Amino acid sequence: YMYQTAGSEAVRAQVEECVGVPLYVREIRGRSENTSLVYDAPDDGDDEAAAGAAASDEVEDLRLLLRRVKRAHPDVAGVSSGAILSTYQRTRIENVCSRLNLTSLSYLWRMSCQRTLLDSILDDGEIDAVLVRVACPPGLMPYRHLGKSLRELRDNRTLDRLKDRFGMHPAGEGGEYETLVLDCPRLFRRGKLVLEETEVVCDESDDGIGVLRITKCSIERRDDAEEEGNSNRGTIDGGGTRPSRVAERVREAKSSLSEVEDGASIPADAGRRIHESMHLPNVRTMKGGLCHVSALLSPIACNTHEIEAEAAVEEFLSIRQMLQTVISRLFPNDVPFTSPRDVLYVHLYLSEISHFAKINAHYKQFFGMHLPPSRSCVAVGRGALPGGRR
Repeated sequence: YMYQTAGSEAVRAQVEECVGVPLYVREIRGRSENTSLVYDAPDDGDDEAAAGAAASDEVEDLRLLLRRVKRAHPDVAGVSSGAILSTYQRTRIENVCSRLNLTSLSYLWRMSCQRTLLDSILDDGEIDAVLVRVACPPGLMPYRHLGKSLRELRDNRTLDRLKDRFGMHPAGEGGEYETLVLDCPRLFRRGKLVLEETEVVCDESDDGIGVLRITKCSIERRDDAEEEGNSNRGTIDGGGTRPSRVAERVREAKSSLSEVEDGASIPADAGRRIHESMHLPNVRTMKGGLCHVSALLSPIACNTHEIEAEAAVEEFLSIRQMLQTVISRLFPNDVPFTSPRDVLYVHLYLSEISHFAKINAHYKQFFGMHLPPSRSCVAVGRGALPGGRR
C-alpha cells in the first residue's frame, strides 16, 4: 500500500549520478498490517522495540530508514513526498516525520484538479518521464504504453480520452500508471537518465498489468555551461520561483496602498479605521454547510521576543484563538459542536519558512494528528506581511 518498486533498477543512477546526492535504501521487512486510514504508531521506547515493530508494519521500515539518514546527515530537516489525494499515504508519512522531528512537505497535495496538476508537473517542472508500470486495462496496455513518454500521452490526448471513456485519473492517482523521471533540469544538474535496454513483464494473472524492467541504463552528462545555468535556475532569487513571485506581488500591493497623492485629504481617524479593518477576518458562507474564512491576522506584530521564531509563535497563538472564536460562532446549533477537526483546508503564510517547525507543534495541538486538514504553507519573505507580522 505504501511503496512502489517499478523502475527501481535505475533509481541509484538517477539519484547519485543525475541529482548528485547519496541514496539510502532499506529492505522492506514489514507488511501493511495496520490498514486503517489513520496510522497508530507503536511506542518508540527503545531500538529493540522499534525493530520488532518494523518486522510487523511496513511504515516502520520507513521510520528506521529516515532515522538512519538523520544520523548520517543531522542537517536534514524535512521529507518531500508526491502525495496528491491518498490520505492513507500522507498520514503515514506525517506520522513518521512527527516522530523523527522532521517536516513533511507535500507540495502537490490537493493542489488542483489532476489534469491541471499534470500540466504543471510537465510544463512548470520541465519533467521528462516515462511509464514503467500500467494497471489500467483496457485503457493503458503493457506492450503498447510501457516506456512511452508521459508528455507524449498528454499531448496526443491519450490520457484525456481514457478519462472520458473509462474515468481514469489523468495523473495516475488511482494506480493506473507509475512513472520514472528521466530528466528534470532544475534537479538533475549532472545529467539525464537514458534507458538503453528494457523489457516488458506482464502479470501472470492479468496481462493488462505490467512493468517495464530496466536491464541497462546510462547517464547523458551535461556540459559545464548547461550545468551552471541549471543550478542558477533552481535558486529562489535567480529562478523566479513561485514563493518569490508571491512575495513580490505582496510588496507591490502594499506599496500601491501606501502611496497617497500630494494634497490629498486623509481623515483624522483613518489610521484607526484601517488598523481595525485589517484584522477582521472575512467570512463567506457557501452551499452545503461550508464556509470560507480568510484574512486571519494577529492583532499586532509581536515585539516582545528577541527570537523571531518565538515572536511568530506568539502571533500564531493569537490567530488560533481568533479562529476558535469564529468556528464556535459560525454554527452555534451544530450537534456535536463544530470544532477545528471540521476544517478541511488551511493556507498558512509565514514571513520565513524557518518559523515553521516551532509553529507546527502548536498547529498539531490545535488541529490534531488524526486526519488533520490539508495544508499549504508559503514563506512570502520578511516584511511582506502587513505591519511586520511573521
